[in-house]
Amino acid sequence: MSRTKKRIVQKLLCLCLVISLLTGTTAFAKSNGYKWKDTPVVYFDKSVLGGMDQSRINCIQRAMSTWNSVTYNGDPMITLNFKSSVPNTIREKYVIADWVGYSYIYPIYESPPPNTVINHVDIELNVYHSLTDGASSGSYDVQSVIQHELGHALGIAHCHENGETPC
Repeated sequence: MSRTKKRIVQKLLCLCLVISLLTGTTAFAKSNGYKWKDTPVVYFDKSVLGGMDQSRINCIQRAMSTWNSVTYNGDPMITLNFKSSVPNTIREKYVIADWVGYSYIYPIYESPPPNTVINHVDIELNVYHSLTDGASSGSYDVQSVIQHELGHALGIAHCHENGETPC
């Protein structure tokens, strides 16, 4: 498959995931087994964003805002925000690789799934790829990528990781 076709397929899969997350987030999140323990707010270290372009920070804030609007029985599912000196990070990284965004989830195995607790998460945005604020041909939308990775930070897996098909 050519590089252009591969990027188009990746963008379409990302869009499908975002749409599916916004329409059925709660049921899907509960079936994954990873969750934050007794916390209504997950903070990401704002000091790590210091070297980041302001438009990318705005994209991250909009992605968080989208997740903050997801409710379950009328109540916010969880709130994402920034704070200093917390273990959760969103960073830019230059890696010659196919992935555009990646979430490293650090669990605490207090009990076997479905009760595995997330201790902290690191999200990386691969700046090797062309990244933009909004849709642009041949580029990846930063907000969509971060929104997708924040879904993983909330404990949501890809559908194929849960044995569900089609993705």
